[in-house]
Amino acid sequence: MKFIAAVTVVTSIAATIQGAAFQMRERPEVTVCMDRNADSTIFGAQAIASRIYDRIGIPIHWSRRTPECTAARNSIVVDLLDETPPTQHPGSLAVSAPFQGKDIVLYYDRVRAMGRNESSILLGYVLAHEIAHIARGIIRHSDEGILKSHWDGRDRSSMRGTVLHFTEEDIDLIRRGLDCGYEFPQGCKEARPARSVRSKID
Repeated sequence: MKFIAAVTVVTSIAATIQGAAFQMRERPEVTVCMDRNADSTIFGAQAIASRIYDRIGIPIHWSRRTPECTAARNSIVVDLLDETPPTQHPGSLAVSAPFQGKDIVLYYDRVRAMGRNESSILLGYVLAHEIAHIARGIIRHSDEGILKSHWDGRDRSSMRGTVLHFTEEDIDLIRRGLDCGYEFPQGCKEARPARSVRSKID
């Protein structure tokens, strides 16, 4: 009986250690490299995007765009455009190209024009949306939630209450993508498509 009890205790400890290790693997981190962090609208947007990802157990670290930041594993680079040409993806707020790199081009002037006095909220969700595309490594959008291709009035209302979320499937794909470091090496579950096209949100 003592032997059985000892084995049970050892097994329980091993399971606890394995569980802790699993939880550690389930908390990947993302570093976002972007400048103008002193801009109050951007600062507010970063806080909103951080809260969105905190809900799914993924910390986001915001950093200035430096060579060290852009070279880091699971880093994402955000470029902000203030004077977007009208012919450049008309109507879109941002674009990203999973599998072609880890860059997001954000049309800051369009976000401010559309968001007006709620620009931080809209920008926060735009960042969350595009970060997810890079993290998942696929361009597919969802029928609902943050990864919809077109947000309607109801979605915008949900943003104001910070109750627009990722779907469970999207959360799983984000985690798996981060575990692979965006590259899906051998052993990762996602297959790399033959080509990729630019993702955009309107």
